[in-house]
Amino acid sequence: IEVRNVAPIANFYYTPSQPTDLDTVIFEDKSVDADGYIVNYTWYFGDGYLGYGKKVKHNYTNNGVYKVTLTVKDDDGAVATISKYIEIRNIPPVANFSWKPEKPTDLQSIDFISNCSDADGFIVNYTWNFGNGNYSYGKNVTYKYADNGIYTVKLVVYDDDGAKAEVEKQIEVLNVEPTALFKIDPSKPRENEKVTFDASLSYDADGSIVNYTWDFNSDGIADAYGMEVIYKFDKKGKYLVTLTVIDNDGAKDNYQILVDVKEKERVPGFEFIIIIVASAILVFMKRYRKGIWRI
Repeated sequence: IEVRNVAPIANFYYTPSQPTDLDTVIFEDKSVDADGYIVNYTWYFGDGYLGYGKKVKHNYTNNGVYKVTLTVKDDDGAVATISKYIEIRNIPPVANFSWKPEKPTDLQSIDFISNCSDADGFIVNYTWNFGNGNYSYGKNVTYKYADNGIYTVKLVVYDDDGAKAEVEKQIEVLNVEPTALFKIDPSKPRENEKVTFDASLSYDADGSIVNYTWDFNSDGIADAYGMEVIYKFDKKGKYLVTLTVIDNDGAKDNYQILVDVKEKERVPGFEFIIIIVASAILVFMKRYRKGIWRI
């Protein structure tokens, strides 16, 4: 009577169930031999490497799908084999960025700095969307906005395995406020004299001034409008003149000058004539007493 050996049945499992190319994968035998025991375990990991033993560990250096084969031999020399496919997943990149200056204006160039990372590889593409229809490419880029406002900046990156990551952040680009300036002519006016107030020295570095408002007596009420105005002060005294300018983005600036208005200069009149006549008479009398008749 020939008693035949019962061949073993090969089986295994692995953990973690969804490994990445940074994980150590543990392979553990679950084979059985009904009439004996298994004496040899050979593992083929599908990437050119082998392993031996009932329980083994292996690290895959790259993501992908690998065919893992376990071959077992029992104490009677019978062999059994089983293969399973294991997917090693790529770790996607992490997208992040910062910028400086933190609070830029529409006159400043902004440096956008990538703070991205890829744990199991490297990033091969950076695409910047500045939120106004303009794009740029590269790890770190410089951009200047033509106008103030709030923009949503998006950075999209791809790693060497084609995995994608993106991040969005809002950046506020500030308006540059206008600068109010003016000069007066004459610089030392008198009461009831026409004074020219000229605000042409005012400027807006990133736009234009759309409104000029003048307050000549510090009452908070507008007395005149325009880049150049003419005004008369009806009384002597000191007046704090305020110019307020508004730019095309609604930003304001004020400029003040303390104007010292002097009393109106008197024109020689009747009193002056009397003084001249009196002086002439006095001279005449002195000469008359001395016997001099010629004046």
